Formats: sequence, C-alpha cells, structure tokens
Amino acid sequence: ELFLDITTPDNSVVSEAKLTLTGKTLPSTYIAILGEKGEYLIVPNDLGVFSQEIVLIKGANTIKVTSYQKDGKKLERTLSVVYTTAELW
Repeated sequence: ELFLDITTPDNSVVSEAKLTLTGKTLPSTYIAILGEKGEYLIVPNDLGVFSQEIVLIKGANTIKVTSYQKDGKKLERTLSVVYTTAELW
C-alpha cells in the first residue's frame, strides 16, 4: 500500500534560505517536489527514504510532495514553511 510520510515539520518558521525535506515512502517510486522556487524529481533509496534540499523564498512557502508508483497511483502531501530573516527568539 502506497504511503508518504514527511519527517520535515509542517508549519515551520526557519531563518535559512534552504530547507532539507526528508521523508519515507515505498521504494521504487518517484517523488515529485514542487516548491515556490523550483521543482525536484527524486527516487527514494532501497528503504524508501528520501531527502532533498529545497530553496525557499522569503515569506510563506507551500511545498507539494507527491509520491508516484509506476502503475499511476499517487499520494500527495503539502507542507507550509515560512522563511524569515527576522531574528527568531
């Protein structure tokens, strides 16, 4: 059964322009990541683990992560991340 677990926290506030998105799905799938500043197509490792550095824009970022199986089944998750240069407490 197809699953998609994102280990990067949703609704994060970060002070870096790059974010490492990590998660797990079935091996032999494709992961499409659509961010505000780019698209990424990656393949998870033999255990289904994946990691991709995402470039963020200032302010709110919506990142859509989709796992595709070869038979066309897909599963989608959306993350929200805020990138700010303001001093975080």
